[in-house]
Amino acid sequence: MDQLVIHPISADIMKKVAANMPGALLIAGEKGVGVASIARGLAADLHIQPRIITPKKRLQAGAKLIEDYETGSIVIEDIRALYDQTRVKFDQPQLFIVDFGNRSMTHQAQNAFLKLLEEPQDNIYFILATHTADDLLPTIRSRCQRVDIRRCTSEQSKALLASWKLPDATRMARIAFIADGKPAEMYRLAHDDTYYAARVQTVQDAKAILGGTAIQKMHTIHKYKDQRPGALQLIDDLTMQLERALQASFQPNILQQIDLLIEAHRRITANGNIQLQLARVLI
Repeated sequence: MDQLVIHPISADIMKKVAANMPGALLIAGEKGVGVASIARGLAADLHIQPRIITPKKRLQAGAKLIEDYETGSIVIEDIRALYDQTRVKFDQPQLFIVDFGNRSMTHQAQNAFLKLLEEPQDNIYFILATHTADDLLPTIRSRCQRVDIRRCTSEQSKALLASWKLPDATRMARIAFIADGKPAEMYRLAHDDTYYAARVQTVQDAKAILGGTAIQKMHTIHKYKDQRPGALQLIDDLTMQLERALQASFQPNILQQIDLLIEAHRRITANGNIQLQLARVLI
């Protein structure tokens, strides 16, 4: 993991974990801090080639599943297959990484995975890499050793950004504003032009909502009415900007608005009406 950018305290914890690997490890952290990369880095330090379970979504409620890190979930079919793979005896350590992407694990899949944890096998190790640890069943969380990954330091962020030698000073400043402390997000913003443009637009929309009239807010909200991942990102950007305002000057109404945004995020994630939930908080 030495090649990864990780907060020094989190890096020290991960080294201790590598020295005494638990049967089930939960690596949790904000989107963009690099939990999946850290899971893979840990596997490399252990000299084990991991098998990786990724989020998927079902096409038109049919049987076909496709990989989807933005809107997919860990599905029951993959956990059943994982159960079958781990019921045999292994002479060498086997490591399975469950990479949650941006969402979580379906309720069915969680119940099936719990059974795996309740029936541990020799030489079988699991790493769960997630941004939504609190969405997991308490019984799953209680059976995992948990490491919460901190954002990297501002100095680490500046050094990482400088190492890429980007020619566009505006882009560098925007990346620092949007993703300070989140190396995986910084990398994607620096190297994926399409993603960068979309994220800049969402941040600008969040600013427009915070400073706009009711009509302007409704116009912006309407843009996201059919874009669930985009709406969730908009809420994240609104929350980020409000948190920075709160750090500059404590205001109870800002704290209340952040709580409402967190609740709207939860409801939209659970397939709530996007436009209704955004309007409820922002108008």
